[in-house]
Amino acid sequence: MGPSPYRVPASLAETAGSIGPSSDAGLFTVFTVMWVASVIRVLVAVLHREALGQEPVVAILVLVLVPLLARDSLASMLREKIRIPGPDDRAPGCSST
Repeated sequence: MGPSPYRVPASLAETAGSIGPSSDAGLFTVFTVMWVASVIRVLVAVLHREALGQEPVVAILVLVLVPLLARDSLASMLREKIRIPGPDDRAPGCSST
């Protein structure tokens, strides 16, 4: 009986773990496009004095939730670009208090 086709060989598992984290730039772009489209939709609803139906309410929720979801990705991207040390990048022996 041969090896199971559902198991990953140990050499592949070790090399897969050594690959660095992926960039969140694509995710940030998608969030930005969704947020801008939602701003436009909410402005159109307000300017045309539409009743708040499903679409404008979802757009308002996107306006609020997308920045909350993207804040960690944006912070890590800015920290990478500007080289601001994060809370995990303190020198050994330094305490926060």
